[in-house]
Order: sequence, then C-alpha cells, then structure tokens
Amino acid sequence: MNLNDYEGAISDYDKAIEINPEYAIAYFNCGVSKFYLEDFNGAISDYTKSIENNVNDAEGYLNRGLTYYEIGNDKFLVMILKEHNL
Repeated sequence: MNLNDYEGAISDYDKAIEINPEYAIAYFNCGVSKFYLEDFNGAISDYTKSIENNVNDAEGYLNRGLTYYEIGNDKFLVMILKEHNL
C-alpha cells in the first residue's frame, strides 16, 4: 500500500461520492489529496462541497482558506478565519 497514492485516493473518494453525494468526509479527504497534488482549484471545490454538506466542518473552512492562501489569496483566508472564529 502506497501511503502517498493521492490519485488512487481521489478515485476511491469519487466512488464513495457517487454512492452518497452528500458524504462530506469524502469531499474533505478528496480535497486534501488534491491539495497535495497541487490541484488547488480542485481542492477548493471539494472543500466547498464538504462545507455545503456539513456547515459545521471547521476543518473544511480552514483547509479551504489555507488553499486560497496557497494560491495567493490571503485576504480570503483572513476573512474565513475571522468569520468562523478560527
């Protein structure tokens, strides 16, 4: 088992999402995998879907903000941190 098989993980999470399109954890974990592959827009999209399916997902908000920061949008990160008291 390759612990850095992010592409394989994304494939598995996509299958889980096909079965249950509201599976917030799958979206979150898919976002993490995409982040490590430097697919930042894909990660943001998945974190957003995770948040839509679980509005109390503080890690989703944080990771989405950090990903925005990674692509140079630090203002969005600060807004998210303030908005959610993180």
